[in-house]
Amino acid sequence: MELICIDTDILISYWRTDKSNKGQTTLVKLSSTYQIAVSVITVYELLRGDDSLEDEFGIHFLAR
Repeated sequence: MELICIDTDILISYWRTDKSNKGQTTLVKLSSTYQIAVSVITVYELLRGDDSLEDEFGIHFLAR
């Protein structure tokens, strides 16, 4: 499987999408074809977050 690096915007878009529409997000579509990677800058941005719920999402996503 080919590896691609995604940006924070893709992850935040997924996080903000309603559960019923998550399957239509760019992240889900890409992850069915590619192995996903993130840069250290994306890790920093996720863990910095704007609020504690966004921080939780970042920690959960990175733990996978």
